[in-house]
Amino acid sequence: MIKRTVIFLLIFTIYSTDAFALLHYFKNAKKAEESGNFEKALSLYNKVLERYPYETKSKLRAYDHILNIYKTRKESQNIKELLTFLKNNYPDKSFDLRDIEKLSQIYSKYGENEEALKLQWRIIDEPYSLVYADTMLRTYSRLLKYYKEKKDENQIKGLLNKLNSLSAKVFDDEDIYKYAMLFFKYGDRGEAIKIMEDIVQRYPDTTSSRKSLFILAEEAQKAKDYEDAIEYYSIYIERYPENTFYVQKAYQRLVDCYLAMGDSRVSEDIMKQVADWLNGVTDYRSQLNLAIDLKSKNMDKLAEVTFNTGYTQAKKVIEDNPETYDALKAYLEIMRTAHPLGRYDIAEQVAIEALKDFNNLQGDTELNKNVNFIKSQAYLWLSKIYKEHERYDETIKMLENFLKLYPEHKDKDYALYELGRAYEKKGDIGQAKDIYEAVSSEPLKSMAKERLATLK
Repeated sequence: MIKRTVIFLLIFTIYSTDAFALLHYFKNAKKAEESGNFEKALSLYNKVLERYPYETKSKLRAYDHILNIYKTRKESQNIKELLTFLKNNYPDKSFDLRDIEKLSQIYSKYGENEEALKLQWRIIDEPYSLVYADTMLRTYSRLLKYYKEKKDENQIKGLLNKLNSLSAKVFDDEDIYKYAMLFFKYGDRGEAIKIMEDIVQRYPDTTSSRKSLFILAEEAQKAKDYEDAIEYYSIYIERYPENTFYVQKAYQRLVDCYLAMGDSRVSEDIMKQVADWLNGVTDYRSQLNLAIDLKSKNMDKLAEVTFNTGYTQAKKVIEDNPETYDALKAYLEIMRTAHPLGRYDIAEQVAIEALKDFNNLQGDTELNKNVNFIKSQAYLWLSKIYKEHERYDETIKMLENFLKLYPEHKDKDYALYELGRAYEKKGDIGQAKDIYEAVSSEPLKSMAKERLATLK
């Protein structure tokens, strides 16, 4: 066992030393080449070829640099002789697909287009391997570009058919996107859109999905399919709020879709608010207010994405200013907006956070008064959410806590009436009656009397 370990360490040491020496040759050769000391550079690149004959990738790299030096010095005969040598000797059995790709690039760079094409076709004729997916896709891209420049539609069609024989499901998300873009760029947009829709479904949290969504939205908008465009732009804004530039672009285009549809609800006032937001004039409060305004006009999708942008900005305020009054105010704005937008999960979460995280927030009389008001609203919002979801025990708990903590609050009678309703819903009629009797101001007093009359 000890003997094997020693042998392994010896091999590892030799390999590491060898790799370091190879790196050293390339570093010094490149430095000499960049400084114009071509003789020294050529000497070092040739040493790489002599001392590392089985390091295929290093050989190709050295040959590429040598050809570049010949080109810089306008030594066309040397270029021709070296390219002839390469054609006569490579690729050999040591070449993998990436090495063949590199050799094809060398040929393309120095005018040997037929040799480059021959190797590129060889690459895409190989059986598909996930290990070489990136090589294969890059090669398809080069071939399609070449034949497009030649205006050879038959070759393009053949390549796309051949590409289509590879199932998109064998690629990872980044390669699927590249695969889709080849169809998109070279003529089969329908196939590209189908693949991108799949990316958006299967890989929602990836850069590929983000890029696909925006392209899908743009394509739908160009086709005047405004409802699909609105849907795609909305999903983009909701999923990727941190991409501010594209979120603003998506929002503007979303509004453009509404205008193109001739939606009369997009008034001048709304457009002014939208313009202010896009120009960075408004803060998160204005965005959340705009969301409520849009909701009131039944523009639900636009309201939703507007809320998402305002909510993201408000969360940033909270994260940047933890346990401060600014953070607490942001919680209040989210609470009062999330509920009418139907985002009950968010409203409940931020109300709970507002009650939990600000116990040490104290200051002058005015600050304490404002802090207590926001916390009181958190209790009321929670009670409202719990009531609407028929969670009556939690409704009662929130309202009783509110009445205990804020006995002189202006919303005391509202809390009493709602507490009576919660007990009534639970079937505790006696408790409900006692609470209704305590309601003392209009119009809630009359409403409580109506309930009492019903319960007799």
